[in-house]
Amino acid sequence: MKRNGVVAMWIVGLAVAAQGRAAPLAPERVERIKAYLAGQECPMPEIDGDNYGNREGVPTGPFYYGFTLDPLEKLKGFKKIGHLPCRDAHDTSSTFFSAGLEMGNMLGEKIVPYLAAAGFKRARLNYAWRKMEKEKGVYDFAEADRMVDALRAAGIQPWFYGGYGNELYYGKVEVQNKLSSSFWDAPCYHGPEAVEGWNNFIRALARHFKGRVELYEIWNELDARWYKDGLNAHKTIGVAQAAQDFTAFYRRTMEIIKEVDPKARGTISLGSLLSGWNVGLAQAGLPEVLDVWTYHGYLRAPEEDVRMSLDQVRTLFRRADGSLPEIAMGECGRGAGPALTARVSTRTEYGQAKFVARRLFFDRAMGASFANIFNVGSKSYGIFKLEDQKPRLAYYVIQSLASIFDGLEPAPDLVFSFKPRGPQTMTPQVAWNAVERHAYRRKGVPLFAWWQPEHLDVEGEPLYGKLVAQSGCDKKDNLPNPVLIDPIRRIVWDVKGAVWAGIPGEDLISLIPATNYPYILTDLSVFDEYAPH
Repeated sequence: MKRNGVVAMWIVGLAVAAQGRAAPLAPERVERIKAYLAGQECPMPEIDGDNYGNREGVPTGPFYYGFTLDPLEKLKGFKKIGHLPCRDAHDTSSTFFSAGLEMGNMLGEKIVPYLAAAGFKRARLNYAWRKMEKEKGVYDFAEADRMVDALRAAGIQPWFYGGYGNELYYGKVEVQNKLSSSFWDAPCYHGPEAVEGWNNFIRALARHFKGRVELYEIWNELDARWYKDGLNAHKTIGVAQAAQDFTAFYRRTMEIIKEVDPKARGTISLGSLLSGWNVGLAQAGLPEVLDVWTYHGYLRAPEEDVRMSLDQVRTLFRRADGSLPEIAMGECGRGAGPALTARVSTRTEYGQAKFVARRLFFDRAMGASFANIFNVGSKSYGIFKLEDQKPRLAYYVIQSLASIFDGLEPAPDLVFSFKPRGPQTMTPQVAWNAVERHAYRRKGVPLFAWWQPEHLDVEGEPLYGKLVAQSGCDKKDNLPNPVLIDPIRRIVWDVKGAVWAGIPGEDLISLIPATNYPYILTDLSVFDEYAPH
């Protein structure tokens, strides 16, 4: 059996490698696609004090976005074609972009058209037990109904998170510190009536939203918000016992939901990327009943600790049959402005936009099935300004990347490198080794992204090196019409004059920068489906 499995995997590997070619385009089709991209509008947010957070002492003009110095502008062989096309929810089949509407959505249902126009296909909503059941046995789903129905009408699939406790069943719990909340106390620590109250609520919730909501996140950030008597349960009973208690709670909760709606799925999240809770949950048997595991992680760089966390989960959460739960990025965002802590905000909308681009490309490379951008409708984290609903730069970046992420898949069989032009010289090598390099395919077309994992607000000098992208082992595997995409400026460059072939199937650019947000090398045929025929 093992031998057959190895053969099967080898055959699949050959099949994957065989589809890594960009289709050659007829000359007239090349010109048609270029004309289409040249005709794309590229709206920019107005430059004002809000973009930077604080006008005092800050240069004015386009410096706000770092546009005064475009590292690609004067490179030999680069010719500007046009801009990325924008897609809305009805124009794309990709379900990778998820809009976080967790808290502070100050626009209500009015936010939905903006999300649809940006290409979002999922949205994360809070189902708060304490708000939906204020009288025992009486449930008010009206507010959630309005959002769920509005989202679905716009082509966006809602999913639920939260739940939490309800003081109606066990009174107000005295919390242990100012950052905690009494409604984080789990019902399983408050006797049979509280447990039965939760079971009845979750059953009513599943019945009410059957066919409209499929994914239910049970609790949220267990390591921070699974409480017993006003304190993190793991602080009093230990992680192992707390994880066992939660696993039993999750198992019963999902049994109830799936009895009502067999198509429903369950997910969990942790607040920390590196947590002993993963060990405890694995030991308690959670992976056997878990459908989706989501990661969060509000660290200073989007990439920090993610690989190690996913390695741990893919090791610990492997089920008895060898399968794994689906993995997704369930919550992470960046605010814009100086009011937030440095860990979860950037000084500029430019920094926020760079975060979004890095977050999306990195999470897709890590195998995430979707990525949820936190609290897009709030004043601090929002991707547009609430006072006049004018989009911020991050909004436009998401909207234009919808055309790239529709059909985008990680392609680990493709490889490429970014290194100094003279790698044998006595120069520091750490910076080049740290460059993030990821390969993908979009509907069969190879696509390569690279960036420095640097601080989002640091505008340092770009790192110039040589890029080598390998799409196969034959001349026909080379990119016939190579283009380079800047996802922040949303510019598409013709780089045929800068790319030269190495060995068959290998494309090289001898001088190319790596900045602290992704650049993308791919083929013009990636836009073939969008341009009129």
